[in-house]
Amino acid sequence: MTAILLRALIVGATITIVACILYVCEAGFDFTDEGFYLNTISQPWTQTYTHLHFGWIYHPLYIALNGSVAALRQANLLSIWLLATTLFALLFAKFHQPISRIAALILSAALATSALVLLRLWFPTPSYNSLAMCALLLTACGIVTIDSERPATRYVSASVIGVGGWLCFMAKMSSAATLAPVVAIYLAFTLRPLLRPLAVAGIVAIACLLLSAIAIDGSIAQFAQRNQVGIELLHTLSDDHDFKRLIRVGAIPVDASTAGFLAAVPALLGAAILLFVRRSELPPNAIGIAIYLALMPFVYALGTANNLWTIVSLAPVFWVAVALPLTSQTRVSLEFSYSIIAIATLLMSAVLIYDSASTPYRQSTAILQQATSVTIGGSSPTSLKVDQEIATYINSMRDGARRAGFLDYTPILDMTGEYPGTVFAVGGAAPGTGWLVYGYPNAEKYNEAALSTTACDNLARAWVLVNASKPTGAYPRLLTSRGIDLAKYAGVARASIINLRTGGRIEEHLLLKPPENQTLPECSSSGLHYSDGS
Repeated sequence: MTAILLRALIVGATITIVACILYVCEAGFDFTDEGFYLNTISQPWTQTYTHLHFGWIYHPLYIALNGSVAALRQANLLSIWLLATTLFALLFAKFHQPISRIAALILSAALATSALVLLRLWFPTPSYNSLAMCALLLTACGIVTIDSERPATRYVSASVIGVGGWLCFMAKMSSAATLAPVVAIYLAFTLRPLLRPLAVAGIVAIACLLLSAIAIDGSIAQFAQRNQVGIELLHTLSDDHDFKRLIRVGAIPVDASTAGFLAAVPALLGAAILLFVRRSELPPNAIGIAIYLALMPFVYALGTANNLWTIVSLAPVFWVAVALPLTSQTRVSLEFSYSIIAIATLLMSAVLIYDSASTPYRQSTAILQQATSVTIGGSSPTSLKVDQEIATYINSMRDGARRAGFLDYTPILDMTGEYPGTVFAVGGAAPGTGWLVYGYPNAEKYNEAALSTTACDNLARAWVLVNASKPTGAYPRLLTSRGIDLAKYAGVARASIINLRTGGRIEEHLLLKPPENQTLPECSSSGLHYSDGS
């Protein structure tokens, strides 16, 4: 009876928490990073040179969901949660067979909520980070099952690992570069007589990569150049992205930035207690899988140019998973113990996610308090709930643009350098890059290179968003060197907004329309074989 009540409690709590998270995906909008993600996903082809390819992976989903940002967010979080649930279910089946399948599935779904702690920065919209998380979860599923006694299962698992490796590359090349040797070493040491699965994983990953290269650029050489130039541009943008500074290992900050670690505490503490109380010999592969899982948060964090521990704390799901192989019991059911761990993990994850929704990144109002509906997007506009000030800003920009004859996916140059989300909200396209950035040491040089990949006729018909205090744009030379004279442009929309990226000052933005049939004789676009000359 106790077991039935616990199961019912866990099912109810899990459904409630996941449903609430999906519900609030309908609210909130960040103009900076999230704007960049949406520009990239809605039109990934606008970025000629980049090492980030998540836009191509998520674009079909964006189209299938008819451009709904809320649905895109929900699908993103559901995919992460379901992949995490699958991983836990496989671990229970492998190391805790005395627990019934239905109980294992219930516990897995509850423990998988720790994967949603990725929302600590409150970016529910898909990005390279969410794709990397999905890739690592998928690869981990293959790792858990690859030592099966059935050859067919081994090869399916190897294929899953290969697909996961490919997705990791499409998300973050730095993480993929670390994942590959970790997987290779694990398989080489655990499956010495069966190295064929390792070869299969490699072949599948390479095949997927080659196919995606052809699908994106039409040739492998052009895809390779896209990545090479994209990396050079990234390094040009800021020293923070230099290869030597990809790993910043310092003291662990004991503050809100690493609060995600708390989601793993119940499982790790419970595992420690179980190991002390029920000492037993672990299966040969248990320690290997535990080590592999423990490394995944570090693989996930590599290449972010932020404090390593801050990013590691966004992937506690893998450390929660570590508890299962370390507490393997071949004869004793630990359902009650794991029920307590699952409930504690659920509650801790819910508290962390609620705290994030209360203070969303670069948004002035808690997500649950944003209740004003606003329409954003291009040919398939979607509705989101935002606070009143943001709604007024977006409506002013969209209405002004529409009255002036703006057509969906017309290029918009965001010369504020801080509001790529306005480009998406109005329904425009971001030429050259999803974000013409401002404030980095070499931002002007980066933007110059990015715009050099854009056809001159697109720049000629591009509308321009500027800060009223900088009516010629953040970097005027980017425009004047191409023959763009904003004095000839007509102001069609004006709205005020609080800039949370720079301390909360109030700015007034202007949306400018180019002259009819404008040509830019001074403009020159190129195939951009970029080098910073250093």
